[in-house]
Amino acid sequence: MEGLAVARNDILGDAVHDVDMEVRTHAMRVLAEREEWSSQQRNWVTLALQDEDPNVQRAAADALGQHGSVKHVGPLLKARDNAPINDPQWLHGMRLSLRNQLRDEASWEKLSKGNLSRRESDLLADVALAVSNQGGGNFLVNHAISYGLGELSKGKVVQHVARYASVKSLHRMATFIEKQHSDEPSLQLEMFHAMRLGLEARGESLFPSMLAWGSRLVERIIVVPGLEDDTWTFHPVPGLGNSEIPWFIESRTSTDGDTESHFLCSLPPGGETRTGIIRSPGFNAPPALSFYVAGHDGHPSQDAKRKNRVRLLDLKTGHVLRETFAPRHDVAQLVRWNLDGWQNRMVYLEFVDADDGNSFAWLAVGRLKPSVVELPSGLPSPSSEWRISAIELAGELGLQSVMPRLRGWIEADISDSALTEAAAKAFTQIRGPMLGDRLISLLNRNELPPSARMRIRNAILSDRSDEQKRIMEDLLDMLTLEDQRILVNAMSGHSDSARLVARWIQAGKISIQTLRSIKVFEQIKAVLDDATAIDLEHRLEDLPPPNQAVQDLIDQRRESFDLTSVDRLKGKALFEQACAVCHRIDNVGALVGPQLDGLRSRGMDRVIEDILAPNRNVDPAFKISLFKMESGKVYTGIFRREEGGVLVLVDVAGQEWRFAKNDVISQRTIQASLMPDNFGDLLNEKDLGDLVGFLVNPL
Repeated sequence: MEGLAVARNDILGDAVHDVDMEVRTHAMRVLAEREEWSSQQRNWVTLALQDEDPNVQRAAADALGQHGSVKHVGPLLKARDNAPINDPQWLHGMRLSLRNQLRDEASWEKLSKGNLSRRESDLLADVALAVSNQGGGNFLVNHAISYGLGELSKGKVVQHVARYASVKSLHRMATFIEKQHSDEPSLQLEMFHAMRLGLEARGESLFPSMLAWGSRLVERIIVVPGLEDDTWTFHPVPGLGNSEIPWFIESRTSTDGDTESHFLCSLPPGGETRTGIIRSPGFNAPPALSFYVAGHDGHPSQDAKRKNRVRLLDLKTGHVLRETFAPRHDVAQLVRWNLDGWQNRMVYLEFVDADDGNSFAWLAVGRLKPSVVELPSGLPSPSSEWRISAIELAGELGLQSVMPRLRGWIEADISDSALTEAAAKAFTQIRGPMLGDRLISLLNRNELPPSARMRIRNAILSDRSDEQKRIMEDLLDMLTLEDQRILVNAMSGHSDSARLVARWIQAGKISIQTLRSIKVFEQIKAVLDDATAIDLEHRLEDLPPPNQAVQDLIDQRRESFDLTSVDRLKGKALFEQACAVCHRIDNVGALVGPQLDGLRSRGMDRVIEDILAPNRNVDPAFKISLFKMESGKVYTGIFRREEGGVLVLVDVAGQEWRFAKNDVISQRTIQASLMPDNFGDLLNEKDLGDLVGFLVNPL
């Protein structure tokens, strides 16, 4: 009848009040399709939100969603507050309808003038994240300042606010976060970066008060005494992302009857889903070490997940020397390690909770004998990941005040090479008087880590003054072929630097073999004139073909591989050290490259070939994209996504690079993998065997 336009209002009214749920539901669908409602019809729909049947309620919410009006918000909030149990479809429909009422800026203005309860404000904040307008962004700011960020995803809220809220509201949000979370610098840093991403997506840069906030934050994290390398630190589990710190100090019962001793435990109230690694300061390995450990590794009725464990690692190499898994018991059990062969070596402990399950997913460790390190008295310090993030921010903001601290970390002989490299990079980004002299002074220190030395050499060139280029050329004679490859790889991402590399190769200052990498050569060739590009191609053609040497190596490693003799624990450590930055196995690692669960089905021969010759068989989804920018910069990596006017790539280190789509001059795909092609040089026969053994048969 509705389709024939003969459904009178009295007939429709009868249907709205019919005893049959299906008739009432259909009446709501009929009303949803009508362009205009009378006051009576609007009243029918809003009353249907309180119908005894959820199907009618969903149909009424859908009808209101197609007739957006701020008048509908109140009835929808009332209905939303009485959600049926375990009905996600009902909840989705109600949230969708609420969102549709709030697409108009005027709706937010009217709501802000009303007297909303805390519950109503919470429900609107939940929906505001799906509304792309300034009103929704401003509402989120007001809600956060009034009630805190609460259970909402803090990073998503701040990023959304930065993208859509007014500048005035952004100032208020930044001030609120800094004040409200004054004792949580790591959380502030996370929120700061979220706000930067939101501003970037709307095409705006940091405003002055945000720059001031970032400066204060950086100095607090990397300058204030107390965050030294002699403290326990907290680190997220690779591949699981950041988690609230689960570790705290508690007393726990041991099998010998002791009930008073303190343990580091990852079972705070409601905390079993939390994960994280806590690392001790370094110490000299004693002849033997004992401790007590309690905790679980999955439900007792299931096989152990082998995710929660205690490890002893070499401070210099990061290799795992000893490992013990959770005993699957609430009472702490005694563990003894014989450390013969490692006595007096500098080592450190890791307590790992990598199980994010809801139950039987915790660890507790204590009673170390001898007492090589004291358990922390409070929460561990921010991890090196937070330090690195703060150091990177220091470089981007050009903070002169942290230069002495950065230099100290560059020169220090510490185990965390990523921290050293980040400090060196930031040091080179901070422009100031006599930077070149400072860099040369650092290079003259023999104890400078090789990675940091490479960063400093690159920095001398990045200044691009004639004097700095002259200094760099003087350093070329010091570089091995591997050093040259690292340097060329770093320089290939900008037109000026790439052209300089070409001139050095043509002049014989560095080897043409530095362009063996397809990715590097394609980057450099993209900015060269035709004559220079052809010349370099001819030089490469004159080199002995590398493929046979690679195939010989593959054949030799296949022939020598013996699955029965591999050390899978060592292979696991190698995976976490060299592969987890891009690949994931059993929820450990990142997803830059392909996930490696189920690699066993590929077979040992193919796995060896994929490691030693990664460019032979490249999945189309993981081929390298090359973007040339107006500035001369060349970005290469795996294309991740597009956010508004911003393109996002991820590089071999798992780092995301973001740049404006409008600045791209050209784009193409390179028939190569992001995976480095020099693992044949980096892994000896035993290491490769251990790694392959773990990959084809994980623990």
